[in-house]
Amino acid sequence: MVNLELPSGAPLLRQSFEVGHDYFLSAYTSTNTSHLDLMHSSYKIPFGERIMKILVVCSTNRDGALSRMLANQAVGCYNSIDGIEAELFDMNELGADFLEPKAYKEPSEHVSGIVQRFLACDGATFIVPEYNGSYPGILKLFVDMLPYPEGFDKRPCAFIGLAAGQFQGLRAVEHFQQVTGYRNAYNYPRRLFIGDSYKQFDFKTGSLSDEELAKRLQQQSEGFVEFIKQVKSDA
Repeated sequence: MVNLELPSGAPLLRQSFEVGHDYFLSAYTSTNTSHLDLMHSSYKIPFGERIMKILVVCSTNRDGALSRMLANQAVGCYNSIDGIEAELFDMNELGADFLEPKAYKEPSEHVSGIVQRFLACDGATFIVPEYNGSYPGILKLFVDMLPYPEGFDKRPCAFIGLAAGQFQGLRAVEHFQQVTGYRNAYNYPRRLFIGDSYKQFDFKTGSLSDEELAKRLQQQSEGFVEFIKQVKSDA
């Protein structure tokens, strides 16, 4: 497992508050395979007897996106927990064949491979940047490629909002949760929201510069793992 080492740089003066289960923190200074078989086969084995697989989704394909930096740190948080295997699932991997008109009914091997990879995970954490008051279009394109109902049905999902403004990605996350909720996902209630995004990262280390925010990211990761265990044991 990878042990995440967090930078200890000088903390910024911050305003921090919680609303319900949500965390807010912002700086104010400085194709033949059965989808159902694939999704449910591993769930029949107790987590104590196998590795739990979590995907951390970078929900944008933009080059140099802060979401990707945050997603990589979240992967480290999960991999610091015993029995967890986490990896990055990046929207920049989709490629032009996702835009082909026949991709829905006649997906390429590339499209099918990415979809199958998502279906095989035990849970997914979405890093959702706010673009034009909502979540990125590339994420909606990917969701539309997932089979119904197994794409999200009973799939545990966690959410992290990221934005340059003071709404901290709240609108983007809640718009996306409307989609996952409609598709009957198990939405983890403890969300994390990050505003003033360009002030939050140490670009030398590629990680969050604030220890409190990094702590909350770790806490969300640990809580989501327990959430997955609980909802799967109840299923």
